[in-house]
Amino acid sequence: AYAAALGGKSVLVVDADLANQELTRMLHGSVPPDHGLTDVIRGIVPLEEAIVTVSMEQTGSVDLLSRGNQEGRASDFMSSERAAALFTHLGEIYDLVLIDAPPVLQVAYATTLVRLADRALIVVSHGQDYHGAEDLKSSIDMIGTPMIGYVYNQAPLRREMALRASTLANREAELAHLKKTEEQDESS
Repeated sequence: AYAAALGGKSVLVVDADLANQELTRMLHGSVPPDHGLTDVIRGIVPLEEAIVTVSMEQTGSVDLLSRGNQEGRASDFMSSERAAALFTHLGEIYDLVLIDAPPVLQVAYATTLVRLADRALIVVSHGQDYHGAEDLKSSIDMIGTPMIGYVYNQAPLRREMALRASTLANREAELAHLKKTEEQDESS
């Protein structure tokens, strides 16, 4: 999202993983926005009141549409005509809309979200069973949304890639050794 925004695109991130608002916490902090997706789908607030702008460290920003405050079954929200119309409208007003969905193979309404999207990008975590990734691809193929690829996530850092000399612990040890050496030189 940030890379696209830095490239001049208007970007909206939709945190549609209603049970896990980790993306909202990452972008907005521990206090969620006043309104969000469920409020817009229910017609409680207009879209403009539910979207918050998240400034980036460099120039630019992305917009965020978090969960919202309305209670109810996620499948009822996502399968409604209002949700379909909302996601169509979002695609018309933004260059890029990224939807964070719950795991497709574990949460039923996630397949509805995949149907509402133009394309799917799956996240495969390190150590995930290969057959699970194949099942996920098969499920997305059955839904009919084109899959554009995957993101390999939580990969362990290879030994040769580890930053040895510049890690904080190593740097502190180097400074302590240097100080001790200087003290010994001064005392001799």
